[in-house]
Amino acid sequence: MEIPATLFFAPLTDAARDELAQCRMFISGVTAQLLGAKAARVDSPRMSLLHRLASHPSMNNANDGAWVALGVVFGDALTESIPGLNWAMVTDDSGTYVGLRFGESHLSVSAPTMLLKRRERGEDIDVQHLATELRGFILQHAPNANDV
Repeated sequence: MEIPATLFFAPLTDAARDELAQCRMFISGVTAQLLGAKAARVDSPRMSLLHRLASHPSMNNANDGAWVALGVVFGDALTESIPGLNWAMVTDDSGTYVGLRFGESHLSVSAPTMLLKRRERGEDIDVQHLATELRGFILQHAPNANDV
């Protein structure tokens, strides 16, 4: 695993926190609309619910912003299922963005765009499989990941 020449992490900015909250609220509304009010009342993101959203026929016509918002909620689910994974501001060779960082390591995951990029490539999106693969990658590559 090669670390980019420029790689810095910082706490989330207020603007980033607001943007993440807006994404969560948007997905809550989309969930209620597509899957019903009961599904939208789920307090914590669940992979099965995210899979249902990602594979819903209406998402075929969703814009990039909807996929990024779904990626944010996917990131929330990852933070719940992988101890040590937290939201952070990530600066690398491509710029500064919101991503997930594992502990104090240099390992980061761009969850907000992960689903969008797969959709753009025409790939099937299986969020549970992605979560399992990410967990395995972290175990293999991140220092002190044995507790995951």
